[in-house]
Amino acid sequence: KVMEQDGRSMLLEGVPYTLEDLTALCRQLLPGLVSDTLRFLEDRVLASSGTATGPDMWWCPGGVRPIFFENLDVKSGSAPWPSLVFVAHGGHLKVHAVKGIKRPGLKTRLYVAPFPNMHGSDVCLGNSSLPERSFDYGGWEKAFFESSFSEVQEENRVKTGSLTEFWDGLVKSGASKFPDSQLVPSRSCRTVSDLLSDLRRRVTNGY
Repeated sequence: KVMEQDGRSMLLEGVPYTLEDLTALCRQLLPGLVSDTLRFLEDRVLASSGTATGPDMWWCPGGVRPIFFENLDVKSGSAPWPSLVFVAHGGHLKVHAVKGIKRPGLKTRLYVAPFPNMHGSDVCLGNSSLPERSFDYGGWEKAFFESSFSEVQEENRVKTGSLTEFWDGLVKSGASKFPDSQLVPSRSCRTVSDLLSDLRRRVTNGY
């Protein structure tokens, strides 16, 4: 505290900051970081920082849905997608695949997401309209599911054949279930637990 006395400022004994004080300070300095809204966390949420910038982690069970291709020798259509684990952090999206349609646990193995427009687990969403908040799960899924896959940045994202051959065959097959046997183990994080540890490290180091 500062007190004015005889035209002079005097620094008085301080008092500990309370959680309410810190929240008020954050609300003034970073209004997008602190929300007054109590959010419901659905069962697909695996981890959430509770902040607008993330990281947030959630999963989407596999199923048949439309898939769009552009500038690739693959015809757009409907095809089975694998179950996916999404991570939104700082305006960017990462995607991993998992086997089965049950909610992933800490020991669940992660696999390479078998899609074009990806480098590692990082997704290139081009000029797609992206959500402003990492916890806008529906918005991130819409941007990913409705984007057009147009460039194969990495091969070896499925076990057999090229990525375009794989999806061309899958779209034409009329299959109702994604062939999990074609998934390639993740090259970065082996399990959901590893992914959480990596995200914690990134948050701690500020990137």
